[in-house]
Amino acid sequence: MSKGRESKPHIGIYGRRNSGKSSLINCLAGQDIAIVSEQAGTTTDPVKKSFEITDFGPVILVDTAGIDDSGDLGSKRVDRTLRTLEIIDLALLIVTGNLWGEYEDDLISRFRNQDLPFIVIHNKSDLQKPTSRFVEKVKEKPAPFFLSFQQQINVTLRS
Repeated sequence: MSKGRESKPHIGIYGRRNSGKSSLINCLAGQDIAIVSEQAGTTTDPVKKSFEITDFGPVILVDTAGIDDSGDLGSKRVDRTLRTLEIIDLALLIVTGNLWGEYEDDLISRFRNQDLPFIVIHNKSDLQKPTSRFVEKVKEKPAPFFLSFQQQINVTLRS
């Protein structure tokens, strides 16, 4: 892992607007470093945060704007989000509500084109659990790992 400008591995967090990317980065970092709001499009530029993973070492988490942002300003946000792929060593693809479509397929294609390892995380699982049909759909992609996550730090790993 050495794509990032700094010597620390970079972990990028990607997904649609309001999928909980900023909440996840705050949870992982143990502090409020990213603004969280119910209003879609709150994250406008990539936000980097140095973070220490126990038994691994220091990393940099990169929060990004929603990949489904729209309008002229939204397309600029998406462009900046996609440019972060050049410095990322691991991608976390955040999905919610059993929703999978062209945005997620496009991101996975970009991850694969750059030989970028990735993990799919179904976030907000306390509000809506991933259905077995959804899990099968993700496995068909194939995603190397699939996690179900909720704020109470209940994580279920499926491979």
